[in-house]
Amino acid sequence: MQSDKSKVRNIHDHASLTAAVDSGMPVLPLYDPIKQQFDQDPTGEFVRKWVPELRDVPLSVLSIPWFMPSKLRHSYPEPIVDHAAAVAQAKRKISVIRAQIEGDGTTLALLNRHGSRRKQPTSRRR
Repeated sequence: MQSDKSKVRNIHDHASLTAAVDSGMPVLPLYDPIKQQFDQDPTGEFVRKWVPELRDVPLSVLSIPWFMPSKLRHSYPEPIVDHAAAVAQAKRKISVIRAQIEGDGTTLALLNRHGSRRKQPTSRRR
């Protein structure tokens, strides 16, 4: 039996594997939680149901409740992670690792070893 979490994980694993086939390097998605809330829950129904502190928050600030005046926030906490800083740090780390991989020829060696060896079909002349 799969939990909801494992279904989401499987979807992202598939997306990463598909991207790896196309480019030779897996794509590491860096999700924006604010954008995801707009895309996946545009009416705020899910957030209002599962985060009771935000039940009465206007939709315009539902994905960014820390921008509300403190008297309206009640007990809702400040963000734990600075998303912009975390994404910037992750991108720096990923670029360092990719530079090491590309620099030592590992990627090319993997493509040569495991890539398709089929010859490209030639066009038929009639």
